[in-house]
Amino acid sequence: MSAVSGMSGMSKVTAPDGTVVVRENSAEVVFPSMDKVFYNPVQDVAVLRLQSEDFCVGALGKLDKEKHISVEDFRLLKQGERYEVRGMKILEALAASGLRSIRFAKEISGISRVVANDLSTFAADSIKQNVIRNGVEDIVYPNCDDATILMYQNKRRSEMFNAIDLDPYGSPVKFLDAAVQSVSDGGLLLVTCTDMAILCGNTPEKCRASYGSTPFKTKSCHEWALRIVLHTLESAANRYGRYIQPLLSASIDFYCRLFVRVYTGQAQCKMSARQNQTKISNAYLCSYCETTWLQPVMRLMRGLPTPHFRFPVGPPVTEKCCHCGSSLHFGGPFWTAPIHDKIFVERLLKSIQGESSEEDAKSDFHTKSRMIGMLSTIAEELDDCPGFFCIDRLAGSMKTRVPKFIDFRSAILNAGYQVSISHACPTAVKTSAPANVVWDLMRCFEMDNPASRERLEQDPVANSAALMLLSRVPQVKANFERREDANPDSRKLGLKRFPENPAANWGPKSRAKTGTLGKSVEQEKSKKNQGKRTQNKHSSETSDEGQEDLKRLKTLDAPIVIEDEKRTVSE
Repeated sequence: MSAVSGMSGMSKVTAPDGTVVVRENSAEVVFPSMDKVFYNPVQDVAVLRLQSEDFCVGALGKLDKEKHISVEDFRLLKQGERYEVRGMKILEALAASGLRSIRFAKEISGISRVVANDLSTFAADSIKQNVIRNGVEDIVYPNCDDATILMYQNKRRSEMFNAIDLDPYGSPVKFLDAAVQSVSDGGLLLVTCTDMAILCGNTPEKCRASYGSTPFKTKSCHEWALRIVLHTLESAANRYGRYIQPLLSASIDFYCRLFVRVYTGQAQCKMSARQNQTKISNAYLCSYCETTWLQPVMRLMRGLPTPHFRFPVGPPVTEKCCHCGSSLHFGGPFWTAPIHDKIFVERLLKSIQGESSEEDAKSDFHTKSRMIGMLSTIAEELDDCPGFFCIDRLAGSMKTRVPKFIDFRSAILNAGYQVSISHACPTAVKTSAPANVVWDLMRCFEMDNPASRERLEQDPVANSAALMLLSRVPQVKANFERREDANPDSRKLGLKRFPENPAANWGPKSRAKTGTLGKSVEQEKSKKNQGKRTQNKHSSETSDEGQEDLKRLKTLDAPIVIEDEKRTVSE
């Protein structure tokens, strides 16, 4: 065998026959070749460990208390052994090679069974072989079926899954309706979206069609992408009297990964997590300065015997941006409640660092340093401030130089507001300060670092937005004196908050080449489509020549006689 690549906890080797053996922690799977199966090396064992503990000790849903065990007893359960009495039932709906299911079975305590499903017969056979290879036949059950049909068949309460992993190629939307119905009360949904280009506004019409929301193409687009997916999950759950509780929502590399718990409750489908607003809002975005205004879809009236809802009052904006006079974009709906559960994030961070138990200390995540860096950054985020500014975008809008990161954060803190970073962008400024305060602080900075107004005034039409931002007199006096708490702890500790790509040509892998039609059918289909582009091009050229001939004929003064149709055409 010859080594292909390797890192701590993960390696890939290629055999002389072309098969590839992938080892990830305690799991080992075999691929016929790396281009036959879609493989994502990032796993979610740490999150499911906490979910399994909460499930077994009875911290989730309305379950039979006689089957609960204590936290101490749960710690005694061994990884890789089936727990039949009160174990967690997991579904990996699109398992491909089965690597993730095998890792779940070997590295998580308190599991009853893992169903590794895939529609492809080729992938299902591969799962069977890999399950036998790893000796987890009593826990992992290979299955070959349509994922949605499988989930619809397990809608009964006694048959529901306690965790469902959805990691498709592209959008998971078509699986969500079945998933929210087949997951148990308090169960966990693990959802991956690799269509970030759509969610980030490159094709807004496609996002509207798939997710029911209009995206923003802005510097903070990755956070709005997370909020779009959460809105879609909430909408799918609400149709069946259920609602979601986001535990962790992360924008990672070229995809986003969300962990949400699903609960049952008609009242909570309508209630808000914070303030007198519903969990869903539309938004207005300035096309130039990227200031954002939220428009909740409903108002929640508190103080009455029972909560009442009223129609929203709006819009919260004028026809043009009040800061720079530019046009506004309208987007949404978005999830505008918190996208993380800070208590869960802290627990997860401790478990990965190995501080919560000896078992966690022994675990080896090959992406451990990156996970700690990202979770530390997420733990520092303000959870009630949707969206954020980018410090370089603020400076670019006013045509001045970029303020130092700590200096600008200090100015916000000195003004009496909160501020944090965001895991979705290294230059993010997430703050509770109103937009007019942020722009006043930038105007104060510009006074000490003046923009070239003469140059801007040479083309006042093109630079009208920047000139309007600069023309306002600041109402807030900025204090840029540095504060110790302006530098986040994750930055002080030098954690890998925004690491570089782990490999060359890093990005979405190609879709798996194996299919469900069978090799002979696929070959026949390929032969039929051979040269299709050339034929279409030739047909188009022929059609264009015919149109040109018709135009030339119409320019003639004499009538045109068409013999075969026995009729006369004249101008």
